[in-house]
Amino acid sequence: MAIAYDSVTNPDLNTGGDLDLTHSCSGSDRILWAGVLMRNTTVNSITYNGTAMTQVGSRIGPIGGSNDYVALYFLTNPATGSNTFNVTLNAANLVIGALVSYNGADSAGQPDGATDNGFTVETTTNTSVTTTADNCWVIGVGRGNADGLLYAGTATTMRATLDPTGGYIQMFDNGGPKTPAGSVTLQTTQANQPTGHKIASFKPATGGGGTIRLQTNLTLLGVG
Repeated sequence: MAIAYDSVTNPDLNTGGDLDLTHSCSGSDRILWAGVLMRNTTVNSITYNGTAMTQVGSRIGPIGGSNDYVALYFLTNPATGSNTFNVTLNAANLVIGALVSYNGADSAGQPDGATDNGFTVETTTNTSVTTTADNCWVIGVGRGNADGLLYAGTATTMRATLDPTGGYIQMFDNGGPKTPAGSVTLQTTQANQPTGHKIASFKPATGGGGTIRLQTNLTLLGVG
């Protein structure tokens, strides 16, 4: 089964506490991704419809004097329909969240791969991951400093983007399946500023059973 983009909830923030967003998932073999920025604090829990989401590796940061950190989370088979995404912090401070969902994804063995790119001052940021399974997609979350806004570069599709006062994150993907498996690079362009990416590949659901071959040997018996 092929992976397909489902829906997005653009970034929103709370400057002094926890964060609730509403996101809608549809289709079958679903996977939900969340990009989260937290300032001078850590995450206590992240849930969608009350179910805990899984962090991909460690968060990246800090960036700038505000000590901003960025993390990527996922949940396989999230509930369908419109539900609440909740971020609870260990200490009240600024938090930003965004969500992108897809269908046609495997419910096990996710992510297929993951990597990050620490905060380097540059106008073009390239982050690569090598996929293992065929027909994977690659998703990422990015954070810039200064004016904060990132723009989709070569072979990259921006999915979630907004300019909320006080901080910025964007979410992006490679726009389609990688076949055969191999290296995929997501690229953003931006003002010359510290920029970081956290990216992960995710594999499609298997398509069901293979071909069944029946071999019949017929013997004709004569009667004398």
